[in-house]
Amino acid sequence: MYIETCERSQAVNSLSMTLQMLNESRPDINLRWVVIGLHSSVQEFMILWIMTKNAKLLFSNNKACKARKSCKSSETLKSDETLPKEPWLKGFDALYKQTKKLLKVHNLKIIEKQNTSIKKLNSLRNTFTHFSPKSWLLDSFDLPEIFVNCLDFIELLGWNINHDVFQ
Repeated sequence: MYIETCERSQAVNSLSMTLQMLNESRPDINLRWVVIGLHSSVQEFMILWIMTKNAKLLFSNNKACKARKSCKSSETLKSDETLPKEPWLKGFDALYKQTKKLLKVHNLKIIEKQNTSIKKLNSLRNTFTHFSPKSWLLDSFDLPEIFVNCLDFIELLGWNINHDVFQ
């Protein structure tokens, strides 16, 4: 049995799951998954956007990739070093920075409240993902605005006037 997927279906499925979690009746239980899912959706739509412009911009020039290239010229790795078989995708922050640059080049703009919300979403996602045992009281007052601003950003990337990543 095979499961087929691609970057477009991943982006849409992630967004669909996030919206499903938002519609659930228990936001206290689903909040973590809404944040993680929305973060994943934002990242996947940034990947789609960058791919439509220059897919090479998606990948990092990190040490492991550089080491792999240098090893091809007869150098050997230490026995405890493992390298990726393929280039590494940039992290969220680097993808976001690249996306903002490309949007600017194409005369599209992220409004400040979207910028702030994306940074807050990333911080929340990191806290939820790397959650150490502790008591944590989260003020949910700003969450609806953060979610709406991030969904607006996804809409800009996926269905803006100048380019539709699904064409």
